[in-house]
Amino acid sequence: MNQNKQRGVVLITSLVILVVISLLALYMFGGFTQDEKISGNTREKARAVDAAFAALNDAQFWMGQPDHTYKGNWITGVPCSAMSATPVICSNALDKPTTLPWASGYTPTLDGMTVDADGGTAGTYAASTKYHIEYIETVGKTPGSAMYRVTASASGGNATAVAVEQAIFQVSTDADGIDGG
Repeated sequence: MNQNKQRGVVLITSLVILVVISLLALYMFGGFTQDEKISGNTREKARAVDAAFAALNDAQFWMGQPDHTYKGNWITGVPCSAMSATPVICSNALDKPTTLPWASGYTPTLDGMTVDADGGTAGTYAASTKYHIEYIETVGKTPGSAMYRVTASASGGNATAVAVEQAIFQVSTDADGIDGG
């Protein structure tokens, strides 16, 4: 009679241990899933930052072209209130650079950047990069060198991974045109 009672205790103890091990496994699986989400979000944020810097580089390249075809006013800029088909030097700043989408700016075509607004396609971006070039001030006493603030925005593979980057560039002109960025 005493042996039958002990066998029941072994069964109950085994079931309790099995439940504890199952709960630990579920907890560990949940932790791994959370780590994967964090890693994915970090990767997409890094892609957004890289794309925003690529847009800044595109703006710097555009501003530093010696055979520049820009016909606007390099020194004071022009009022910008809408997206433009070509880069423009704006006299006004963005109202809220971190609030997207912007009312004004330019969308460059960057090599290797494919946009899939619906998401879900590996290696694509949720939105196109954009940049806004703002005239800040003339450098020195004579026109020919000026400072410009370039603000660029980009997204990663989803609409929640967004980066906004800014850089200040000085552009100088000489008798032949643009000196550099």
